[in-house]
Amino acid sequence: MRFFTSEWARGEDHDHDPVAQYQRFLDTLDPASPVHQFVMSVNLNDAILDRAVYDSVQKSLQLFLITGDLQVGYWSTEINYVDAEINGRKVLSNALDDRRSEILYDEFSVEGNGFLHQFLLVQKTRRKTKDQEFGIRFSSFSYRQRSINERAVTTLENVSVWR
Repeated sequence: MRFFTSEWARGEDHDHDPVAQYQRFLDTLDPASPVHQFVMSVNLNDAILDRAVYDSVQKSLQLFLITGDLQVGYWSTEINYVDAEINGRKVLSNALDDRRSEILYDEFSVEGNGFLHQFLLVQKTRRKTKDQEFGIRFSSFSYRQRSINERAVTTLENVSVWR
């Protein structure tokens, strides 16, 4: 992660203000872009990883999350990445298998001609962040949300698809 590092999340890095740095980055984005709209409207803090569908031939990734809280309600959030490359796929697949990981922080950055969406995960039971990062490089991005009744994964077992 470039802004919200695991060292910062653990309270070990007091030398910079990632919130201000990230806001300066966001201010450079086109307000009409899907990435900017997503960051301004969807909060992934404490989101649950539900499942993923990755097509290596099409280079597409659908990431399904359970987002929200008691105050704003719960949402099934689907993020679609085009020209997707997953960095840290083992971290993502282990988190999906474990069913106890949540997103602590996420951030976007520009990388080459595209974007990078990075995630810092934490296990609900241990609050451990070391080696719990993964990222998705992509050229195009979309998302959608639908309201749901409760904050729970849709299945007890991981039903993600990796092809």
